[in-house]
Amino acid sequence: MSDTKPATVNRLSARYESLVLAGHSMGGLLLINAAVKHPDKVKAVIALSLPLRLKLTARAVQNRLLLLKPPKENENAELRAARELCGVSGISALSAPRLLAGSLELLKLIRAAKKRLRLLKRPLIAINSKGDEIVSLGSLELAEREAGEFKALVLEHSSHFCFPKEDLRLAAQEINVCLARKEP
Repeated sequence: MSDTKPATVNRLSARYESLVLAGHSMGGLLLINAAVKHPDKVKAVIALSLPLRLKLTARAVQNRLLLLKPPKENENAELRAARELCGVSGISALSAPRLLAGSLELLKLIRAAKKRLRLLKRPLIAINSKGDEIVSLGSLELAEREAGEFKALVLEHSSHFCFPKEDLRLAAQEINVCLARKEP
């Protein structure tokens, strides 16, 4: 999990002229590393909820504790999205300590991505949320300082996992601009 497999990038670049890599959270970190390793094959990296800097909020802790319980029919959209997107189904209070390994892997990936930002030769588009309960907007400041070509979009109504339609439209517009851009 600590790196994107070169075989995947090689396989995809054999089929397509150039690749735009897109990932959410930890996926964005993995893709920064892949783009540094394969600059000739990658056109851009789009990272949603890019976690270069983390924050601990009461809402994040509360949501993680609620995710230990079985889902409820009337559960809020943020919890439903977290269940669907971060693979927490089947986690119980007894099995929760297994999540520690994933957390340690995330910290390792953050350190690696921070170091590689200066080496990134392709545009990085980061789409982060003002209301993210896990990722600090300081991630965007760090990326702007360290990455060569960088564009940030801050979504007003989203959280780490939940993206309302109005924010999805804005993110889609930014992604379409990136896709339509001609390579230098």
